[in-house]
Amino acid sequence: MSETKSFRVALLGAGIFARESHLPAILDVPSFSLAAVYSRSYHSASILASDSSLASHQIDVYSDDSNSSAKGSLDDLLARSDIDLVVLALPILIQPSVIRKARKAGKGVVSEKPVASTVEEARGLVEEYEKEYHPKGVGWIIAEQYPFEASFARARELVGQGEIGQIKAFKLDFFGFVESDSKYNNTEWRKKPEYQGGYIQDGGVHFLAGMRTVLSAQNIDITSISAVASSIQPHLPPVDIVTGSVTTSTPGVTGTIIISFGIQGLDTKTAIFIGETGSIIVDFGVRPNLVKVYRSAPHIGGQGTELVEKHQSEGVKQEFKAFAEAFGKGMDSEEWRLVEKKSGPRATLRDLALVEAAIKSQGEKVDLKELGGSNIWAL
Repeated sequence: MSETKSFRVALLGAGIFARESHLPAILDVPSFSLAAVYSRSYHSASILASDSSLASHQIDVYSDDSNSSAKGSLDDLLARSDIDLVVLALPILIQPSVIRKARKAGKGVVSEKPVASTVEEARGLVEEYEKEYHPKGVGWIIAEQYPFEASFARARELVGQGEIGQIKAFKLDFFGFVESDSKYNNTEWRKKPEYQGGYIQDGGVHFLAGMRTVLSAQNIDITSISAVASSIQPHLPPVDIVTGSVTTSTPGVTGTIIISFGIQGLDTKTAIFIGETGSIIVDFGVRPNLVKVYRSAPHIGGQGTELVEKHQSEGVKQEFKAFAEAFGKGMDSEEWRLVEKKSGPRATLRDLALVEAAIKSQGEKVDLKELGGSNIWAL
């Protein structure tokens, strides 16, 4: 058995998600060794570096605010030859420039979703990557955890096994109200977003990635959307609800999408897949997540339930384990190809294109392949 390749990792970003999700996920991977932390402010980076989970680690702190206690700037960190991989958990508008810096420095990159703030910017990043960096073995994966969530993975498996026959329709319902004093909303870049879509973009790509994952079991691709986006809550600019209908690459298979962060009193988070002989519901709004299978007529109520499974929501930890294996096996491996299909640049470009199209549609049909770029659309 070959020895597992190890990686020295730098975590770029010290916000809520970096502290609560990325840090424990990195520490949970035996082949990852966290060596450095970066934030624009030394204060934020040092707080993360002093986390109790890092008591036995020697973590170097980097920042851009010229603090004398810092080891140096981001450029100094990226110049280190002993850093193999960087994990980005930075605000949406900042990430693209850091992605470019990191891969120019020869570092493997795991960057948070969405792949970029706009499809145009994402296309540029993907095209540069495939032309300049992928051939050199400089890898890039997007940290989109929903394809790795056990509930969506199980639903995909069941669909692939033919448990409900051929999918004929599907529906995504997400209603998750964001309070004005939410810890996530109390960040300046979210309260006053300079990127399109606000929470609809930042969160919406998650749910669409989960849906994409299940549909891929039958090679169903969403090809177009007609949608309307609007705003309900003044503290959730610029839009906080989108409703749309989609067509797919499989004739006769259509779906509907509702994503809302602005409706109070409703807390529904489900993805429903209706087949010829039954239906599957992924309820990702409860902990643990539920996967419900109805094998008779596709009733969505309580009758006819034949199978209910519970699955822990540990998508971030699972994706990092998969990333470690993919980077370790190399970019020509089956492990790498599998990760790319789930959360690679092209796959997550599709999620962003669907969100952007929904936001800008204004009721008109938008062709996703045309928007996303036919040259980089295939998975």
